Amino acid sequence: MLPLSFKEFLTFYEFDSAVTMDEKFQKYLQFGGMPVLREYQFNETRSNHALESRELSRNNF
Repeated sequence: MLPLSFKEFLTFYEFDSAVTMDEKFQKYLQFGGMPVLREYQFNETRSNHALESRELSRNNF
C-alpha cells in the first residue's frame, strides 16, 4: 500500500473546520499519509507503536 497524497489525505481524514490548512499539512508530514494510522486518530504514541510492530513482524523479529 502506498502513502496517501496530500490531496487524498484531506479527503481520507475528517478535520474540524477550525483546523487550518497549515495544521493539516503538519499532520500529513508527521504521519506520512499512511492510511493504516487512521484508526489511531493522530495519537503519536499509538501510531509509532503500530508502525514499529508492523516493521518488526515484517522483518521476523
